[in-house]
Amino acid sequence: MNLISNKGKGKCDCVVRAISSSSGKSWDEVYIALGEVGFELKDMPSSKHVYEKYLGQIGYRKQKMPRRSDNTRYTVKEFSEELCKNAIVSVANHLTCIKDGNLIDSWDCSYKSVGNYFIN
Repeated sequence: MNLISNKGKGKCDCVVRAISSSSGKSWDEVYIALGEVGFELKDMPSSKHVYEKYLGQIGYRKQKMPRRSDNTRYTVKEFSEELCKNAIVSVANHLTCIKDGNLIDSWDCSYKSVGNYFIN
């Protein structure tokens, strides 16, 4: 797994950055669309239920947290090498993107445990 640095406009744009990196949509397009969904739901664009609704609208499906047979969790690195080469991945307090087996983010979160993830 390689880290491909994809710095956004600021430190708090992980939701916009991950969706933009995965979907191929521009940062601006994703930000505006999340803002519209957030306005509709009366919440911030980076809120979980806002980005989950938007991801559903653009064809992504939420998947349960992957676990091994012994119930241990996968790190982002292990997940990208063993299970999924393309996904938007939720880790603790962060959203990131795996594309073609590479981590696309502004920092290396490959050691974090994978929560739910989204595929299209």
